[in-house]
Amino acid sequence: MFSLAAPFVGIGISLVVNALFGGNRRVLLIAVFLTVALILSGLVLGIVALVNNRRLNVSGVTPRAVGGVCICGFLMFMMAAGVPGLLRAITKSQPPQTRGEAVSDSK
Repeated sequence: MFSLAAPFVGIGISLVVNALFGGNRRVLLIAVFLTVALILSGLVLGIVALVNNRRLNVSGVTPRAVGGVCICGFLMFMMAAGVPGLLRAITKSQPPQTRGEAVSDSK
């Protein structure tokens, strides 16, 4: 059940924190790490539930675990797909260095 609820709880925490503390970067960074940790743990625990259910054969576990793994996997894929665009935006936002500003440590 955790693997199915974890992504929704994580997204809910992010939305509430963003609405309450929109300008505080430290709080937003903590909320992002918490959300990613919840989604990643939901993915891992969903896979563990599927593996254990194969041995124990408890009814009702498989649909929830598969749903949680699919949702968490999709969200992790979307986050990973957004990283290259984020890195490009960071490099474009930095001012270019000129030759005079380069600092060398060699003496």
